[in-house]
Amino acid sequence: MTFRTAAWILALLPMVAISDASGETKLSSDGLSVGINEHGVLLTVPAEGVVQPDGIPITITPGFAEWYSVSYVTDDGQARRGFAPGGQTRWETLEMIESRLVRHERGRAAVTGRLGDLEIRSDYRFVGDRLHVTATLANIGETPLREVFYLREWRVPGLRGFTDPDDMVGLPDVPDDIVRRAWMWMQIPVGATTSVSFSYHPPVPIGGPRSGGGFDVPLVHWTSVRFPSGVPLGGANGISWGDLDSDGWLDLVLFQSGNVWRNVEGESWELMLDLVTDGVIPAASRRYGVAFADYNEDGLLDFAGTPRNNGQDECYRVLRNLGDWNFTDDSADGQIFDEIICNADGETIAWGDADGDLDLDVFLPAYQPVGNAFFRNLGPVGAGGVYQFMEESAEAGLDIPPGVNRPEGAQFVDSDFDGDLDLYCNGTLYQNVSTFGIPRFNPMTETGSGIGLSNELDEGAALFDYDMDGDYDLAIIYTGPGTKIWDNRGDGTFMPAGDIMENPLPGNNVGLGFEDWDMDGDLDFSALRIFHRNMLMEDGERYFSDATYDIPASWMTYPTPAYADWDHDGDLDCAMGNFRFEAHFMENTTYGPATPHAVKRHLRVRPLGDSETVPAGLENEFGATVEIDVLNVEETWRRKKYTAAAHGYNNQNEYTLHFALPEDPTPADPDEDVRFDVIVDFPTLPFQGIWRVDKHVNPALGNLDLADMAMDREIHVFRSGLVRMDGTDFPPTGESPVLTTAGGGLVGPQPDTAMPAPQQAQANEFVGIDLDTTGAAAPVRLREYILDGLVGASIDCGSPGTIRLWDVTDFGAPLLVDDATLDLVTSRRNRRTHVTADVVLQPDRRYRLVARVFAWRATDFAGPAAHEGLTVNGGLRFVDTDPCSGEGVASAVIHEDSLFMTVRFASALLGECPADLDDDGVVGFTDLLALLAAWGPCPGCAEDIDGDGDVGFVDLLTVLDDWGPCR
Repeated sequence: MTFRTAAWILALLPMVAISDASGETKLSSDGLSVGINEHGVLLTVPAEGVVQPDGIPITITPGFAEWYSVSYVTDDGQARRGFAPGGQTRWETLEMIESRLVRHERGRAAVTGRLGDLEIRSDYRFVGDRLHVTATLANIGETPLREVFYLREWRVPGLRGFTDPDDMVGLPDVPDDIVRRAWMWMQIPVGATTSVSFSYHPPVPIGGPRSGGGFDVPLVHWTSVRFPSGVPLGGANGISWGDLDSDGWLDLVLFQSGNVWRNVEGESWELMLDLVTDGVIPAASRRYGVAFADYNEDGLLDFAGTPRNNGQDECYRVLRNLGDWNFTDDSADGQIFDEIICNADGETIAWGDADGDLDLDVFLPAYQPVGNAFFRNLGPVGAGGVYQFMEESAEAGLDIPPGVNRPEGAQFVDSDFDGDLDLYCNGTLYQNVSTFGIPRFNPMTETGSGIGLSNELDEGAALFDYDMDGDYDLAIIYTGPGTKIWDNRGDGTFMPAGDIMENPLPGNNVGLGFEDWDMDGDLDFSALRIFHRNMLMEDGERYFSDATYDIPASWMTYPTPAYADWDHDGDLDCAMGNFRFEAHFMENTTYGPATPHAVKRHLRVRPLGDSETVPAGLENEFGATVEIDVLNVEETWRRKKYTAAAHGYNNQNEYTLHFALPEDPTPADPDEDVRFDVIVDFPTLPFQGIWRVDKHVNPALGNLDLADMAMDREIHVFRSGLVRMDGTDFPPTGESPVLTTAGGGLVGPQPDTAMPAPQQAQANEFVGIDLDTTGAAAPVRLREYILDGLVGASIDCGSPGTIRLWDVTDFGAPLLVDDATLDLVTSRRNRRTHVTADVVLQPDRRYRLVARVFAWRATDFAGPAAHEGLTVNGGLRFVDTDPCSGEGVASAVIHEDSLFMTVRFASALLGECPADLDDDGVVGFTDLLALLAAWGPCPGCAEDIDGDGDVGFVDLLTVLDDWGPCR
């Protein structure tokens, strides 16, 4: 990281700025030289020209002219327009912006301008041979500025004019030879700033190939005998994957063109429907994307589609799937939706169960003045069991807050790990505080969430665990500051990730999409024409390099990529939407027909809702998180993904989650490969508990071997705990999926105030929690540890560890509990860490779970807190210079008013197969070896099957008697 950061800085140094007598300021780097005037407008370019790539690329050649203009409406309705002159007379006379060059020195040039209450600052800087310009607009008046436009304009010899984008309402007409890029903000509050960035670079192609040949992005244009030029998908401003006919193959919907394409068993495509021509929906000048969801739980995917306020149909549409490729428009039915949202500039749609009633609600974002809509699903309460929706955005707290920018990207996901679905949209993290059947959200401020730049316009946003630390980080494409990532600290608050992208500014105008397209296990993403390749697996760094690719730039004018394994070959293919132009389908070449099954690293997990009428299950568990815990490969990465109805910007990847696992640790043995557990958390409300389906609920999810899995390597996990693999059903036979968070949990984010930072610990300082199982009717299993702060250095007490569990029933003789030690390493960027656990607490015992820490944070607690089977007496914080003796743990004073860590637990069912010590569903040699290794006094350990405090002959006889598969 140090080297790459230094390289970024060095890239700035070759730039020089020199003013000549004509008033032109020359800006140059090793690969590019241009001239600007005192207004910050381009005057001269090299003979070969420069490319302006932000949107439809244009090449600016000598003989050109450039201008920029701004306009706004004051609070009393007065419009004001002005321009900055260039090298030629502008076609329209406007008020001139007052400008001056305020700085031109090595590395930078800056120009300020003013039009009434609007100040415009233009900053120029080189990164390599690319000239970046950031225009910052500031409201220096005493009232808000509304309908603010910033326009960059060119006349280029031989180039026919156009406006980009072409769907902005309120722009004046321009001559046919003027090219214009437009940015718009609904308002700039008093004292606020917003910005836009764009760039110029030499006329060289972006993307590749890499040095030595070949491309990083393994996507190639799909063709066939029937479609020798590729499948003619049609126009797509957004694009989405979903299995519309429930045949197991993923289909495509393109809402702009209205085309609905059927996937013919991963071999070809068939156009099944034109939604407009076939009379399903009215014609529209422009539409964006769709989001699939089975909102009426009949096993058929329905979808909602996004309108634009550009003429003809301007309403949100919700189409119900009737089967056999027939659809009906429910949004126009007042018996289903109590309101229809029209005259709307809609954006990325998000589905999710916001209020814990297991019915899918839908969030429909739209620009002001229409604003966001949120429809609560009331369930099948209408005549004949029809599902009904009620618009409750204001009541739910999902309106657009004052002072933030308009909505673009949107996503539901549990960002703070309390079980329910939070929402990100329009610069705002909405914290879910719903009660059952009553959706409620707190719109968090920048101070509360830690996510800044709320007044900056984004053109795509998505949460995903790019650094594989177990929490969901936020990537946003801003039109001004460029692409930024906000790191989740593990507690639901965020911080800037820092300079971790090779090129954060190019590609800041539409097109966020993410997936592991190179199949190495970490998540990559793209923004406009830049594919950001995650280098975590390659070299262990949090860094995104610019990937090379073989995709024409014209296919990615404003791309909206969506990913799915369309042909079931194990890699992720891509349908690339392209605003205002044709979409294209590309196949991933990581795996081909000749790739042996054993070489492929993919695994697929599909979380499903249960249904009495749809045995296949319901694809409506949006926000369900899946973690793959690799058992026989040493690694620190957390492999986590979640199901979503949106994946950045008007796009939807396939519902099933696709993982790439490590290389085979025993390649010489065809019967052995990567072993892993599957853990699925389904959305719930906090009072309902965390709903986790894992190996303790269903042993089929434990100790799986990739070598044993069928060709499709797909696991279906139902909320009920049912698991389906290879056509075989495995009913849940284990423990409850409902986990209780001891003591009520740790402190959570607050809407308007920042969470306190962890405090640095003293040398040899520990924190912990005191747990009591007195009176418990059954053993208790700890299935998750949650620690606030940072773990310290590992301690070797026979085995290395940072977290240990002690049995302190006899405070004079504390006992270290076997198999409960974790040698956890936490990220210095995180303030809270969640980690899965598997530790059994026996009834009528006293335990203390402790962690050596580098930093700690306290949560207010009113103890003791009694749960079924477990009582929390309070927190522990103490210094221990002899941590392996247990004496410091046993003598530590309980903090009855504070918690520093906690656990999630459920009752343990050990009676059915107590001798299965490794929980693999079979009593065998590993269990026997574990028992022999623990022979002797061992109170509270799992090997003490009869609970007499000693591992001895009775326990051995139990293992031998239960030998073989558990029954």
